Amino acid sequence: LMSAAGIVSASGEALALSGKTIIYISARNCKPCREFEAYHMDRFKSAASAKGIIIRRVDAYYIKSIRDEQHWPDDLKFVLGQFKNTSGTPRFLVMQGNTLIENAFGIRRGLKTVGLDAVS
Repeated sequence: LMSAAGIVSASGEALALSGKTIIYISARNCKPCREFEAYHMDRFKSAASAKGIIIRRVDAYYIKSIRDEQHWPDDLKFVLGQFKNTSGTPRFLVMQGNTLIENAFGIRRGLKTVGLDAVS
């Protein structure tokens, strides 16, 4: 099953991170996030899927509230201890298993996490 937050089991429990996962952080008041979602999200997801990368999503209320735990699924809250940013979206946290390996900010850098250019 797929939820808005990512992959869940048939029982509804979130699966532990394994392999490579990208956590996409968006905010309701983020104009670049709306642009990314309207013009780039489909090919971002396709490129990720082709590489076996799972995409998870965190939707903050405000650009400056990305660390607010109420927006994070329980199984991803541990990630908050692996980065210090308090604001800035769109943000793409690249995880290898349960370890943060890249913290990309902005559309162009986010697209690069799956090997895409902003103009392709």
